[in-house]
Amino acid sequence: MRTPILLLMLIITGQLTAQQASKSILGNVNFKDLLNSVPVLQTSPEEAFDYACNRSIYCAGESELQKQYDIFNQKKEQYTAQLQANFAPQVDEFNAAYSEDGYKKLAEENAMIKSMGGMDKAMQMTEKEREVAAKKAMASQLSSSKTGMFTEEELQKMMNDPAYAKQMAAKYNNMSEAEKQAMVHQKIAKGDYKMTKEMKEEYEKERELADNTQMIKAFEEKTNARIMTAVEAFKNKVNQLRSATGSHDDLDRSYKELYDKIPMLYDVVEGKYKDPVKVKELKMSYALKHKDRATFELSEVQAEHSKLKVMINEVIAEYQSFLKTNGHLVKGKVINLMNGTNTEFSLLSVEQHIIGSIDMLAGSIKTENELASKQEQYYQTIKNLH
Repeated sequence: MRTPILLLMLIITGQLTAQQASKSILGNVNFKDLLNSVPVLQTSPEEAFDYACNRSIYCAGESELQKQYDIFNQKKEQYTAQLQANFAPQVDEFNAAYSEDGYKKLAEENAMIKSMGGMDKAMQMTEKEREVAAKKAMASQLSSSKTGMFTEEELQKMMNDPAYAKQMAAKYNNMSEAEKQAMVHQKIAKGDYKMTKEMKEEYEKERELADNTQMIKAFEEKTNARIMTAVEAFKNKVNQLRSATGSHDDLDRSYKELYDKIPMLYDVVEGKYKDPVKVKELKMSYALKHKDRATFELSEVQAEHSKLKVMINEVIAEYQSFLKTNGHLVKGKVINLMNGTNTEFSLLSVEQHIIGSIDMLAGSIKTENELASKQEQYYQTIKNLH
């Protein structure tokens, strides 16, 4: 089956358009302030009980933990909404461009389509007429356009040999962006392209844009991978702690075994029942065991939280430094979304990952405080039983 001539033409003549850097909202999120607004992880069940339950066995009133978590959430939502509001118009414009009408408009702007008389005229041609017109248009385009991936000889052969065109397309699709750029640069150095001085200058601009795009996207991938790896390691550590020997689940099983062994008493009115004195002694004993376990888990999680917080602070500093050095290279117009050079969205992804990691940390701290508080709450309840 032959490669549709219009599709092939649009693929191999794609152009990168250099854009002036526009003012971006990137870097306006106060990550340090957000990180400093997360709740405080307490060091003991007693402190957690005070923080999460106001030292009330009924957890009466709004706790300091909830107040602080609400403050954090408000800031997080404010920053998130701020980012979304800034980027939403670009997303809408991009989606509109890639609608059915948008595709046609993009095609109409292609120089080769224009030279064929427009998209409507091209589509009214027979396949043979379209092929002839496309070859003429491509020859004209090659004489004045910036260089693409293929030389004029390669393009002519692709036009006349579907098998060769398929082979070259497969080769192209399996290459990384760096490999594609290196191939073009080698051909330019060898003189394979018929290029004027202006064309070479334009190529160098395109190459610089491509290099900057790759550099920023590489930073995005490295930074996001570091965040996700650290977050996943943290979650795994906490999960291991929950299931380790001596866990709360182990204590519950042990308690049940001992409870079942408490002898039954008999009363004419109440019938059979467990010895209440021994039951209370067992409950108090295990309430203390659970408190000790909660203290141990707080200590372990505290260390993991500290490591995660250090990582987040390092990422924030690296990101701010990167933005300070390379912010002027960021491209954020809709055309950059269309041609693959949008780096504003790449760095938006970094900001979202940073916010996400802080959000995860805040949620984890809230959960750990509540779990430890629950053990102190239970202990106080058993202690006050008559």
